[in-house]
Amino acid sequence: MRKVKSKILPIVSYIAGFLVIVAIMFFGSLTNGVNSETDPIISSLNDADFVVTADQLSESYIVADVANTIHLPSVLSINENYTSIAMKYEVAGASATSANVVEKPNIVDTSSLNRDVIQYVVQDGDTLDSIVSRCNASTTSSQNNEDVLAGHCVGVTATQIRWSNDMKNNNLSVGKTLYIPPIPGILYTVGDNDTIESLAKKYDSDIEQIIAYNDLETNALTKGSTIILPDGELPETERPEYVPPAPTPVYTYVRDLGNRTNRVELYNYNYWRNMYYSTGWQNNPGAFGNCTWYAWYWRRNFMSSEYWLPTGTVGNAGTWTYAAWSNAYVINKTPAYGAVIQTSTGSPGHVGVVVGVNPGVSITIEEMNYGNYPRLNRVFRSTINWSDALTYRYIHAKK
Repeated sequence: MRKVKSKILPIVSYIAGFLVIVAIMFFGSLTNGVNSETDPIISSLNDADFVVTADQLSESYIVADVANTIHLPSVLSINENYTSIAMKYEVAGASATSANVVEKPNIVDTSSLNRDVIQYVVQDGDTLDSIVSRCNASTTSSQNNEDVLAGHCVGVTATQIRWSNDMKNNNLSVGKTLYIPPIPGILYTVGDNDTIESLAKKYDSDIEQIIAYNDLETNALTKGSTIILPDGELPETERPEYVPPAPTPVYTYVRDLGNRTNRVELYNYNYWRNMYYSTGWQNNPGAFGNCTWYAWYWRRNFMSSEYWLPTGTVGNAGTWTYAAWSNAYVINKTPAYGAVIQTSTGSPGHVGVVVGVNPGVSITIEEMNYGNYPRLNRVFRSTINWSDALTYRYIHAKK
């Protein structure tokens, strides 16, 4: 009997110890909320000489894994911390440990294209106007009889090419693949609940021509396939160049903090709590109540799709301008409407969004979780003078 007890007691002790640790993590998470500044590793990331070790990366992963398993209240913040640590580890030249948690760029599935769509790789010296000119050249007058454009896209306009490739301007980059309709019209990727009738009505096309040019006499529309909408035109709100008007906020009270002036709170705590629940289907990866959540939310709901941020884990705000996913976006020190402004690259850092620009004078930003207590889950709009604004980095639309 004594031998049995001697074997059982250590096991019971281990189990009890584990339960105590879990309890401390859970209740500590409740009281500490999403404050990541207390994490010793996170607080060191701002040090340029600090190198994340494999053991520290493993430790952070274990914490994140346990937090997700037992659904800690601060699980989103813990996930952001782990992603930031993994990015720091990867930047130092280690293996891409964070590959499974950073969203990868989508690759165009050319198998879903209409067979008549022209795929053209931009060459040095090409412009949209020169491409349109080649489209309208006859095969006999073309200097190169093997030109994939000559005579094969007659009547197609520069605007139709731009819309078909989700381009907000006429700028071309060498090596970019353009998808060009063979007839005047636009290319469209079929979505949920689309019908030939609804597409013809919405995009001002013709039902019979949609059927004929896409071989739909016997085949149904397939979600994800790219079809031709003859003579189609995008509604204004779906055009790549469309910039939605800034939202009209409801002001409550004024605060003046740091280099921000004209500071006003937008709506209130309960408003944003309700917004969190009503937009949950969007899979916002930011920790709710923090600046990352609001920047992601604002870009997703008030800007066109090229401004949308990834749906995978995006990390702490301080890592946003060098995170793996940020390579897909234009990043510079030029303020512009709709850009994410990164006002701190420390740990955990801070981001907001630019909602107004007065060149040479000031910019207007909106941000969540900044300033004096109480700040969590609160959004403020304020003004930053132009000289200060030029010291920050900005994340614009996708390249």
